[in-house]
Amino acid sequence: MKYHIQEATLEVPDEDMLDRSVNILTFGDPKKPFSVVVTRDCLGGLYKNIEEFLKKQMHHLSHQEEQFKEHDFKKLDLVPPGNRAAKPLGEAVEIFISYQHEGRNVYQRIVAILLPKDQQVLSIAGTFTDEWPESMYAQWRQIISSLALRS
Repeated sequence: MKYHIQEATLEVPDEDMLDRSVNILTFGDPKKPFSVVVTRDCLGGLYKNIEEFLKKQMHHLSHQEEQFKEHDFKKLDLVPPGNRAAKPLGEAVEIFISYQHEGRNVYQRIVAILLPKDQQVLSIAGTFTDEWPESMYAQWRQIISSLALRS
């Protein structure tokens, strides 16, 4: 199977392969960046749906980090860019949380999407060490609304 990364393609065996790769993008001040992290996972029969998947991950995180707070949790209808009449890309949810990690505040928004193939999950997390200014939230919305799945 041809596996694609930004810089290249690799030929890998496709039997029993699960993509759990991570991409980390940072924007702004290197000392206090806005980070966007893309991760991949699978429901794997452990969860009924994408909501349960994300809630369980947040449950684990709430036991690892101090002052964990969930501010918002909602379903999303993500459609291909430029085609608002299209059917959604897959089941999707977004959560907004905050917590303290090693004494520093963390504010995070996470979008999790159940992809149509093999119950794979694509998660995109935006993280900042302070409350998000409106410009950062607008950048986040633009990133999420630009999501287009490859076939």
